[in-house]
Amino acid sequence: MVNRTETLGIVSMQTIFGDDWRLRLSICFFSSIFVALLGPFGTYDQYGFGTRLLYWGGLIFLALLPAVIVREVLFQVLPGSEGTRDLAAAGLIAATIAPPIWAFNTFWMLFDVGSLFGFVEHFAIAFLICLVPVGVRANRRRVSLESVVAVNLERPQPSFMRRLEPQIAGEILRVSADGHQTQVFTAQGQARLRMRFSDVLEALESEPGVRVHRSHWVTLSAIENVRPQGRRYEVTLNCGSVVPVSSSGFVALQDAGFLRD
Repeated sequence: MVNRTETLGIVSMQTIFGDDWRLRLSICFFSSIFVALLGPFGTYDQYGFGTRLLYWGGLIFLALLPAVIVREVLFQVLPGSEGTRDLAAAGLIAATIAPPIWAFNTFWMLFDVGSLFGFVEHFAIAFLICLVPVGVRANRRRVSLESVVAVNLERPQPSFMRRLEPQIAGEILRVSADGHQTQVFTAQGQARLRMRFSDVLEALESEPGVRVHRSHWVTLSAIENVRPQGRRYEVTLNCGSVVPVSSSGFVALQDAGFLRD
């Protein structure tokens, strides 16, 4: 179990840097070392490694928070798959942080980068750094999908899935209560069944998922992130759906391995 102090620390870091805060901090750290070793824009000849690490590391870590904000805003307004939005976010983040860094290096540090080529170099370096977490997340999705497919091949599907049209039946993403009926969302589409939500949940007991709200159940592998929304939390799925999280659902997500070290 995670103690209260530890949980509060994780929530605090998530609030600032998002659910991938460990990944983002790690990439900033290793990117700082890489750029310090590279010594672009003449810094290799002008400064020692320690000074270069302090300088470039400072710029990279200062750019982290605006980068997180840009990505979160873009994910809220841009439709499409997570991979497409992640790649678009990388380009937008680079376009956001490269100009002020270029201006700082040009007019304050007086590096010889005031040309168009110097500006393009700044954008290229920023974009390459932003592509690293995109690649890591893409690999996570691939591994997760492969594991889900393997498990689904070995495990029979819940009985209520036989009620769905063949073109809709597939990997379950979530189910939601809808009055005296239940909405079933799969990777192929959605359908409404004349079944009580409680009966559907009973059929899902052996499935790798969690009830995050009194009216919502989600598949663990479909969870893209869990983030605060006011004083509550919400789950975003890889299909773009956003589902509220209740207090008991928050505990269930912790027990399932989310929101913890």
